[in-house]
Amino acid sequence: MTLVSSAAPVRSDYLVGPPSIEDRIFEHQIDKQRLRQIELEKRRLRNVNPTPQRRVTPPRSIKQVPQKPHRTKTINKSKSSAATYKNQGLALFRLKKYPQAITIYNKALALNPSDDQAYKIRGASYLQLRNYPKALSDLRKAAALNPGDAETYKVQGVAYKRVKKYPQAIASYSKAIALEPSDDLIYWNRGLVYAVLKKYPQALTDYNKAVTLNPQLAGAYDSRGNIHAILENYPKAIKNFDMAIALNPKSTRSHYNRGKVYQILKQHSKAIADYDKAITLNPKLAEAYNNRGVSYKSLRDYPKALLDFNKGISLKPERARVYTSRGLTYALMGNKTLARQDLQIAASLFLKQKNQKDYQSVLELLKKL
Repeated sequence: MTLVSSAAPVRSDYLVGPPSIEDRIFEHQIDKQRLRQIELEKRRLRNVNPTPQRRVTPPRSIKQVPQKPHRTKTINKSKSSAATYKNQGLALFRLKKYPQAITIYNKALALNPSDDQAYKIRGASYLQLRNYPKALSDLRKAAALNPGDAETYKVQGVAYKRVKKYPQAIASYSKAIALEPSDDLIYWNRGLVYAVLKKYPQALTDYNKAVTLNPQLAGAYDSRGNIHAILENYPKAIKNFDMAIALNPKSTRSHYNRGKVYQILKQHSKAIADYDKAITLNPKLAEAYNNRGVSYKSLRDYPKALLDFNKGISLKPERARVYTSRGLTYALMGNKTLARQDLQIAASLFLKQKNQKDYQSVLELLKKL
């Protein structure tokens, strides 16, 4: 009986989870922004003091008429109140109290509806709450009011990527780059969008620029390693993952990704070592257990392989390929009954997921049992 292993990692699965950069791109310069905003408010308030009114003493025979308060005072008071709300809202945003921040910014915008900064940070708050329509609406208003603010386009790029409007995301990041061409994070983020669109040369160009601007940007090396792995340039992929790990030894993503490349190269001991580290850093990473199990299976350490497959299935029971791998392991151990049970489960899941290719492959395996 010859059984073909489905052990080889899927190339499209190199990147584990959403890039954390998306959630911190806006906060990257938030401290600078807050100080800049407070300073600008102070300057503006100093420059709009009411013009002193010349006092005219009326003749004694004319009754003194009370003067109406000057409108500038009312305007200044409203804008001052709006600025206070903005500072409160920014503090709440930094504390990740996004609903409360939105409530405060609503008050600020009611007093000053032309404040681009208020729209921007309220939009960022909606983004964190995954209310993408409102986030994009606010960010478009902020950009219209102040088209020279690169921060707005950065956050807008994240929002467009979240709703899978990739061309718009690239356009937003490109506008941000035009305004701030030395910001490494924008190049990295635009590269991630190009990678989703499988525009690998453009992605590599952006990752190269990002690490040129910031040689300590570990995540960009990891992303660049991903592209080299997809293009099957494995030595360059490993070199980039090595750099990422040297800069950030606690990167689950980089250890996992390098492990997959070692696995493709059939260097299973090195792959297992990387998966061990990834699991230590993130014990709930089902993919690391599954792939480590595949390497143990390739080394014919079937008991350890079964332990890993069992753990992976307990974390993500919908992963059909893991049932296939466990079924093949049972078959190699001579337990046809359990092998058949797992392959039948895998076939059912593949059919449910409309994966006809793998469904037919599993049916062929069942015929050989």
